[in-house]
Amino acid sequence: MIAVISTWLIFGGLLIFLLAFFVYSMSKQLKSDGMMSISRVFFSYFRSFSESLKEMDEGLSKLNLGDGFLVGQLEQLRGLVEGNIRQFFSNMMVRTVNFSAYMIKFGLGIIVSIYFLIDKNTFVLYGNVIGRILLPKKFYEKMRSFYHDADVIFSGYVRGQTADVVFMIVSISVLLGVIGIKYGILIGCVAGICNYIPYAGPFVAYAGTILFGLLNGQEKQVLIALIFLFLLQQVDGSYIGPKLMGKSVEIEPIFVFLGVILGGSILGFFGMILAVPITALCKLIFLRFLEKRLVQRQKEERER
Repeated sequence: MIAVISTWLIFGGLLIFLLAFFVYSMSKQLKSDGMMSISRVFFSYFRSFSESLKEMDEGLSKLNLGDGFLVGQLEQLRGLVEGNIRQFFSNMMVRTVNFSAYMIKFGLGIIVSIYFLIDKNTFVLYGNVIGRILLPKKFYEKMRSFYHDADVIFSGYVRGQTADVVFMIVSISVLLGVIGIKYGILIGCVAGICNYIPYAGPFVAYAGTILFGLLNGQEKQVLIALIFLFLLQQVDGSYIGPKLMGKSVEIEPIFVFLGVILGGSILGFFGMILAVPITALCKLIFLRFLEKRLVQRQKEERER
């Protein structure tokens, strides 16, 4: 009971700290000039884009190639966006009710998980007894071995990857904040969470830095930030990540890449997250099969 409560307190405290850190930093930045800066830049780009389309339409009209076609398409797009915005706010009450239902389910899930953690040994004992009674001995031993391997790989991956995600959230946020990239906290949080998906975290960090930096006229800061982000990713990929993972997940990059593609095509977002431990488990089972076949082959050769 003490271990379960301590685990949830540590997890909840860490989650609240990260959320409070994110909300405080973002509200402070938005309070200064953030939201006005984003809206000003967005409408400035939209205005210049509209003027460019009008000039193109005038040129096409002189050549008898069109009569306001591009501007008409732009007006349709604007109407579509305004309609979606109105629909979003009209459905706000339904979204609020759905969010409340999700929060209730999340709370019930926490309660159920606490009971499962407390009675874990009882469920394991029931599983062993049922397996011994209903399954053949050889198949039962294989299932126990498979369960042990899956437990080691998945638990090690979850612990190591979660620690790496927290490290990357803090590191990227502090790094971009020191350099002066606006919305560095937002970029750090999103990029760190995307680290659950292999190769997605660095892409989000680079893309977010370039997008927000260039929109706010921070070309020099963007260049400096990209260099330090590259160095940070190298340190994380070569030293910190493997240290946190340990030997529970050892898999070649090509298999990780193929696993992410296959997992995403089958299970979507969660398939990409689970791609690494599932691929590592399949690799371990395949290596043990090869090892067993090799021992049998050597034994047959000695008997000859």
